[in-house]
Amino acid sequence: MVGHIGFFSRPNPNYLRPYVRDGVELGYAVYPAYRRQGYAVEAIKGIVGWAASEHGIENFVMATEPENKPAIALAEKLGFEKTAEHVDPEDGLEYVFVLRGKALERLLANGH
Repeated sequence: MVGHIGFFSRPNPNYLRPYVRDGVELGYAVYPAYRRQGYAVEAIKGIVGWAASEHGIENFVMATEPENKPAIALAEKLGFEKTAEHVDPEDGLEYVFVLRGKALERLLANGH
């Protein structure tokens, strides 16, 4: 096992509505020994592709702490756009990134 990935909720939860409608938030972790080898890119492309093709999801959200430069770089590389900041009760300040529209189409065309 090199890490894990999944969704935090069913589509269109109330807490995501300030950022996007009909979306899902994804989260992932890659264990230290396996980082910077492309696993996160492939996992995110896979789960986004699956949710889009099998369930018609068109809006995806990722949130990360401002200090997590690798996660921010990955989100931007994949076409996620920073749309907001919020304070998570457990994690503190987080940047909110959204993938939708043409950026989603590009991701799906380039990797799924």
